[in-house]
Amino acid sequence: MKAFAAGHLLAEPGHQKVSGPVTVAVSEGRVVAIASHPSPSAAEARLVALPPLGNAHDHARLFRNATLGAGGLPFEAWTHLVASAPQVDAGLAVRDALARAALGGQGAMLLHYTRAQGLVDPFAEALQAAQAIEAVGIRVAYAVALRDLPVIGPGANKQLLAQCSPALRQMLRERLAASTATMLPAREQIAFTRELARQIDSPLIRVQYGPYGLEWCSTELIELTAQASAEEGRRVHMHFLETPYQRTWADRRYPQGVVRFLDDVGLLSPRLSLAHCTHVRPDEMALLAERGVTVVSNPSSNLVLKSGVARVPALRAAGVRVALGLDGLALDEDDDALREMRLFMHLHKGWGFANPASGEVSPGDAFDAALKATRHAMFGLEDGAVIRPGAPADLLFLDYASMTDDLLLDGLDAAELVAARAQRAHIRHLVVAGRDVVRDGRIAGFDYPALRAEMLAQARAGKARMRQASDLRPDIDAALGAFCRSPLLGCC
Repeated sequence: MKAFAAGHLLAEPGHQKVSGPVTVAVSEGRVVAIASHPSPSAAEARLVALPPLGNAHDHARLFRNATLGAGGLPFEAWTHLVASAPQVDAGLAVRDALARAALGGQGAMLLHYTRAQGLVDPFAEALQAAQAIEAVGIRVAYAVALRDLPVIGPGANKQLLAQCSPALRQMLRERLAASTATMLPAREQIAFTRELARQIDSPLIRVQYGPYGLEWCSTELIELTAQASAEEGRRVHMHFLETPYQRTWADRRYPQGVVRFLDDVGLLSPRLSLAHCTHVRPDEMALLAERGVTVVSNPSSNLVLKSGVARVPALRAAGVRVALGLDGLALDEDDDALREMRLFMHLHKGWGFANPASGEVSPGDAFDAALKATRHAMFGLEDGAVIRPGAPADLLFLDYASMTDDLLLDGLDAAELVAARAQRAHIRHLVVAGRDVVRDGRIAGFDYPALRAEMLAQARAGKARMRQASDLRPDIDAALGAFCRSPLLGCC
């Protein structure tokens, strides 16, 4: 048995008042007791303990946006810069990404593994990723990337390639050929996911089906995913209506309604989470709510990639459960889940005096999105979002004293103070399943600075791959822009 002490406890932020000082006793990965602590040390007295935040949509990207020279581009062009990132050992890449997440306060992540390194066969890479997850120690819902349509934009490849310069056309054709060569038939992708789940599902890891999005998936693959999910009770995660161009494409591709299409094939259910939904309409929100689908909002990503601002209050007012994701693109490129929650709260808190019926987001609602709704999207449960006997022993310790050194009044809401001020710099410890993941502001399980140095050395050795796309950035921007603004988008 282990015990963790703190001067303050936010056992269920937004729903319970702060208490403390306390000692939280844990055993076999769960909280067994919470007791008053009569004499905390000075260091313990500074801390507030709360459940760690979740991140319900990410890709464990190796490099931040500015590193790739991809800032300022909309998604449709940006994705081609990201695809040029150097390849490194997948175990290093995933350890690095999850370590950054842990240092940013994330105790759980939905990892949509769409950015494979490709240095070994896909199954071997998935096993490397699983080993990396266990080494870091945060909880991960591993969504296996499913796609069987090689595409380079929302529409027909031939028409898009016609907009490209010769050099860009050659680069994109090479990527299409490489992508096509590695794609398995739809049924084999479902079998791949099932076998991977058999091998890596564990107390820390749960495998999901992860279609890229409708642009990248045949109707057969979507139907098979829906069928497998229903048969197994396994969750599904997919990108959906992220950009205005995807909205235009979907309206042309599915004249009966794209959300209705998903319902007709059986994909809409409480097992499904949809990332972004930046451009869903009110009637679509109603159907998503009726089917119990979770929407994962990614505010920084949508701002950075010029995709728009999700209508979160309208989604909430319609009855849709809304979770929070970082999508590897936190506003300051720092994986700070606490600041992402704050951005989510301020973007969607409404204007003027409170009107709860509008679905506007309070500090308590922001905590619910980052804690309870994320756990539901990842694992179909919520008991990791509260600190109480019997719950998972997942704890985040922040330096509360440094956040409150200027307070003049007693009795202020501690959850509101944390929502207003907490950030990555305040994180002292992160415990997941009773195991230290971050201790004294450092990754506890391995030498993270050494791992990062090794990863960067591999990346720099392969940076020539990135130069070609960087040199073609103006061509990428021009060609994709011309195509997305044309009547050809979604024409066939």
